[in-house]
Amino acid sequence: MTLEPISAESNLVEIIESFMKKAEKYLSVYYKGATEYSHVESILGDIDALACLSDAKALYLEFHPEEEEKELEAQFKAVQAIELMNASAKDWALASK
Repeated sequence: MTLEPISAESNLVEIIESFMKKAEKYLSVYYKGATEYSHVESILGDIDALACLSDAKALYLEFHPEEEEKELEAQFKAVQAIELMNASAKDWALASK
C-alpha cells in the first residue's frame, strides 16, 4: 500500500468541513435566539482562520504544476549563481595572497 501525500485541495476540504460544522452550530444557536456576543466573536474568528489556514499558493501550484517547475528552476539557478559567486570570491582571495 502506497501512502499519498495530502494535497492542498484535500487540506482545504478538511478546513471547510470543519468550518461548516462550527457554522451549523452557530446557526443553530442563532435560530434558537440564544446568540451572545461570544458566539459572534467565535464564528468571526473561525472565518478568519478559514482564510489563514488554507494555502492559496499550494492550491495554485497543484492546479498549475508548470508554475512549480518554473519556481524550482529559478531557485536552482539562484543557488548556482551564489555558488559561482562564492567560488569566484575564493579564487580572488587565493590570487591576492
